[in-house]
Amino acid sequence: MYNKLISITLLMTSFLFSAITMDIGVVNQGNDVYDEGEMFNDANGNDVWDDGEEFYEDTIEITIATDASISGFQFDVQGMELNGGSGGLAGDAGFDIYASGDTVLGFSLDGSEISLGSDGVLTTLYGTINDNVCLPFIQDVGPEDDTPILSDSLGEALGDISIGDDECDPLSSDGDNMEFSLFDTYPNPFNPQLSIDVTMNENDNINIAAYNLTGQYIETIYNGFAFKGEMYTFEWDASHVSSGVYIIRLESSNLKYSKVVSLLK
Repeated sequence: MYNKLISITLLMTSFLFSAITMDIGVVNQGNDVYDEGEMFNDANGNDVWDDGEEFYEDTIEITIATDASISGFQFDVQGMELNGGSGGLAGDAGFDIYASGDTVLGFSLDGSEISLGSDGVLTTLYGTINDNVCLPFIQDVGPEDDTPILSDSLGEALGDISIGDDECDPLSSDGDNMEFSLFDTYPNPFNPQLSIDVTMNENDNINIAAYNLTGQYIETIYNGFAFKGEMYTFEWDASHVSSGVYIIRLESSNLKYSKVVSLLK
């Protein structure tokens, strides 16, 4: 089972030909007041929103049209700080969906797939919209840069993926000038070493830390100074923590980024 999951999100060198289009559907921005049906952090576990609990009223739909079966996906979103995802074709297929920072990860542990010919909402993401929302598209660069990645039942990356009207601009085949290239984590899944690439656009102190999905602090990976324009690669040795999905968070004076990563032992 672990080998299957590893193959779901790793970019493979060989591609199957397919025709897949991803895009952004309905975008909703809230009114700063909790309304029935909005996603929230159920801190006390009573399945009801209570005054003071954090809620996520900004949502975007990710749509997909595919002529191939999909057993897993990973992609990035710009313009929104993600807090989670649910529903859609992925939810109907029983996928676990994780979203944090600008990264979305979806897969099934029981071999379920999104069937070929599916057309509609892949999943609905929620969080905080802070800019124009778009989907970056970078292919054939490497596992730390490629987005989106969709895999078939054999774990092979599907080719012929395109983004509709909501592809990020400017376009770049090598990732230059793409905001998400500032902070990369790879491989994903990993075991037990995770590489973290950081390039700052100004001199600043940075803090990189690992958290679990409930937001509980695990440990600090790096806390110190980083010079503008220099590429730094940090390593997280996760041999002392259990398999699972974790959030790697980078914070500086003006930046806050998160990546979702999966540890499989």
